[in-house]
Amino acid sequence: LVDDDQDTLTGTGDMLDFEDYRVLTAKDGFEAIEIYRRMGKAIDLVILDYFLPVMDGDVVFDELKAIDPDVPVMLSSGFHEHARLGSMLARGLRGFIPKPYTHEKLMEQLRLILEA
Repeated sequence: LVDDDQDTLTGTGDMLDFEDYRVLTAKDGFEAIEIYRRMGKAIDLVILDYFLPVMDGDVVFDELKAIDPDVPVMLSSGFHEHARLGSMLARGLRGFIPKPYTHEKLMEQLRLILEA
């Protein structure tokens, strides 16, 4: 789970933990890339915020794809820039969930991606 907002990390982490998912968190793209380099094979899904300090989500996504072309990433953001989202989907993004989201919507999207 990659997000620079501590409340989002905590809230979403709690939702995932409640559903018995093991959660790793990163507060920025650099930390996310480092974690993925070390533990990528053990990570089933990266939930990635689009707007991050220094390195936005599309750049983080490309870096993760360079490490593992099959990296499963779901973008999470309040932005609605369809061109950027469409470009990322064309490059292998597995899904998108708009913020704010409910527990039910998060689980629905997560299951769709993991069961695909």
